[in-house]
Amino acid sequence: MKVGILTLHNTTNYGATLQAYALWHYLNGLGINVEVIDYRPRKVIEAYRRHLFELKRRKPILRNAILWTKMKWFVNKHLKLSLRTVYDQELMKQFIDDYDVVICGSDEIWNIYSPIIGFDSAFFLDFIDKTKTKKSSYAASFGFTSSLKQDDLQSISKFLPEFSYISVRDSNSKKIVSEIYDGPISKVLDPTFLIQEHYHSLIKPINLTRRYILIYSNRLNNHHSKIISYLAKKLDLYVISVGVSRFKIANKTIIDADPIEWLNLFKNADFIFTEFYHGTIFSIIFKKQFWVLPHKDKQTKINDLLIDLKLEKRILNIENLVPQESAEELESLLEQVNYSLVFPNLNQRLEQSTQFLSNVLQ
Repeated sequence: MKVGILTLHNTTNYGATLQAYALWHYLNGLGINVEVIDYRPRKVIEAYRRHLFELKRRKPILRNAILWTKMKWFVNKHLKLSLRTVYDQELMKQFIDDYDVVICGSDEIWNIYSPIIGFDSAFFLDFIDKTKTKKSSYAASFGFTSSLKQDDLQSISKFLPEFSYISVRDSNSKKIVSEIYDGPISKVLDPTFLIQEHYHSLIKPINLTRRYILIYSNRLNNHHSKIISYLAKKLDLYVISVGVSRFKIANKTIIDADPIEWLNLFKNADFIFTEFYHGTIFSIIFKKQFWVLPHKDKQTKINDLLIDLKLEKRILNIENLVPQESAEELESLLEQVNYSLVFPNLNQRLEQSTQFLSNVLQ
């Protein structure tokens, strides 16, 4: 059996890169001949280049160029890609006879109103002949899209009925698919959860001279900045920010971490503050004390995950809280995540997710 994975893998987004790696690594570990279809939509490439190199935003161009290079290095070194690279959707027919199974996902490949990807029918596997190749999705997501325009609904309704198996990663996406697809729809874990133990072997030991709070976010409001500064001072913690955004409260900003270095920063942090979905996931995987910084475009998927794991209290809804150096306020911020309650539920969902993939591969 030969399996192709179609997802967003050629990006400078840590979550997108690591979810692609995780699904490939998991299937490869089962002894399956699997590769990532090297589809690099020009629209996606240009969106990430603009994000990194837009001069008017005064971003450090050299470090962003290094980041771009490091992300490409990781993908080329750690994933098996198809021999052919395709940049245009109409050329995807080249892959029509290459695979027994094609799995699209994970990530927001179905977020058709996203400015990064838009409506790309290739991610609905329109180039695959269902009579020759089994179509499936794994943890695909519509992202922040909560409803579809009638024309888009009709377009997608032509593609999904040809799938043998469909799984999504959030309740919002399941609701949208249920309007189109009459078959069973599974809600599964993001693929980064599938290889939790593997990350420890992927990460290289590093020498750390100070304990630290890690920020993985594009934005901080004044209240969040005050909270982080307060905790750093109270607990004598360094503040490290990873990503393209710079914050005055950070003692150090790391723009050009590769995915392994990024994982290392999460694994070794004392506290994590993040607005991102995969920042939340890796906080959980490494059993860290973390707080989620709310952001409207990301809350649908993050809230869904946290509710499933009974961790919704980790959302930092403190818009009106200005820290006064009181023991009561500090105690609330230091409230520990009880992972002995989280992981039994997580492991049950993990078993359901791996069973879904087993069914696809039968």
